[in-house]
Amino acid sequence: MDAAQTAPAQDVPSEKFNFPDADVTFKSSDNVLFHLHRKNLDVCAGGFPPSEMASTEGEIVELTETSTTLELLFQFMYPQRHPALDTTPFEVLEPLAEAAEKYQVFPAMNICHIRLRDMVHDHPVAVAAYAAKHDYPFLVSEVAPMMISMPALQVIEMLPPYLILPWVRCPKSRAKLAEDRIDSIQGRMAARPRGFCESGSGESHAHSTSRGRLPLPERSACLGLQCH
Repeated sequence: MDAAQTAPAQDVPSEKFNFPDADVTFKSSDNVLFHLHRKNLDVCAGGFPPSEMASTEGEIVELTETSTTLELLFQFMYPQRHPALDTTPFEVLEPLAEAAEKYQVFPAMNICHIRLRDMVHDHPVAVAAYAAKHDYPFLVSEVAPMMISMPALQVIEMLPPYLILPWVRCPKSRAKLAEDRIDSIQGRMAARPRGFCESGSGESHAHSTSRGRLPLPERSACLGLQCH
């Protein structure tokens, strides 16, 4: 095997955060080093407690975030004009918002929350998960109606595990889930050869075929649902 392929990736200093008098160094998941001042972290963030940070000179604290996320995040810790994030794509903004909440970088938390509100129409489930996880109830209530209009199974597949049960317990989402399930069953039944299954009363069969869909009481009964 080529030695170049087995050699570890070289650490590269950040162009923006490489202060010669820095007293703490962070390393991103893609091997970029950020040389920062501890006093700025103490003032602007609540998630970098000194007890969990490197105290030995030259020691590096490895973080799980990428250099793209950290370079944006650390800009909120210095006395300068902060990034507006108004043109930042969701793929960059979402991990930045998570990092801001994780490390409690207060100047970044608010602007990320505001910018994510602007993206609820394009990313309703992801924004709802962020809002629920970090306790932004107004944002959850703003996104929920958009999620109701989406296919219920699609929403469930996209939700994090801790939100699936609350979502299913929601009356409107239960109704949407039942409606999608019935539509799926009726679609399969419509694809069967005529006369494949004609059990049940003639009146009910005629009603379902003439209208195309069963009325809600009958649709609930078909699935054995107990409506409350």
